Amino acid sequence: MPLRFVVLKDDFFIDETPLKGKYTVEDSDGEIIYYVEDITVKPELSFLELYGIIRLIHEESSELDNAEDIIRLTDSVEILEGGSIYLKVKIMGREFMFTELQLMSSVTLKRYMLRLGKYFNLKSGDWAPIVQFWLDTGNKTHEISDDEVLIEKSINYLKKCIIYTDIEKALGYHSLFYNVEEPSTVFCLVDSIIGALQIENRRKVRSVLSEYIAGDSVQKRVYGEKKRFWRFKIEECEINLAEQMHEHEEEVEEDGGF
Repeated sequence: MPLRFVVLKDDFFIDETPLKGKYTVEDSDGEIIYYVEDITVKPELSFLELYGIIRLIHEESSELDNAEDIIRLTDSVEILEGGSIYLKVKIMGREFMFTELQLMSSVTLKRYMLRLGKYFNLKSGDWAPIVQFWLDTGNKTHEISDDEVLIEKSINYLKKCIIYTDIEKALGYHSLFYNVEEPSTVFCLVDSIIGALQIENRRKVRSVLSEYIAGDSVQKRVYGEKKRFWRFKIEECEINLAEQMHEHEEEVEEDGGF
């Protein structure tokens, strides 16, 4: 059985390690999973996991594959209200945040479990009873965390952006680049959204927005300079591709504000 893992660090490039050429990748509901057939590299992978660079995926027992088991393992639920609803769910001692969109399917829970090195094989019919249990038993509060505010600001910013198919036009505030070869994402210059959010800690922002960003950051050469972009998921970010394309939008002033 091949070794499987996910990468946790944005600045880790697997092709710059001895693992280059020894792996294959699979996109599992937006989560990039790496497969390595050569089990002799397990010590190297364990070392990377020790330092929080990757997370090895281990098969979970069949006792954790249905709604009843997830409900049994739920320690507490907090329902955060104030416009949109967020659920803060504590499972097996770990807290996970779910947005309204993420509650529509079990994909986010599966992703969280992958990052903990666990694989849950939930059936489609098991998800509705789990969410209903959380909603029925959760404690309601009107407090919104800093992370949730950051998510809302980021999505609001992205929804105001003009989308270009020419990357040279997507280097300022309120502009995104769309590549027809990657139809489910849009590219946002990291410097632009960081500047708009007015938060210097890029690693913090990337961590909070992890469910909205596809894979690692990517570099593209524009005007002879390397520019780093995050690929935001169109559906999760509620981006209206048709309406935000520059042919259909008026110009937005590049002031970096919201």
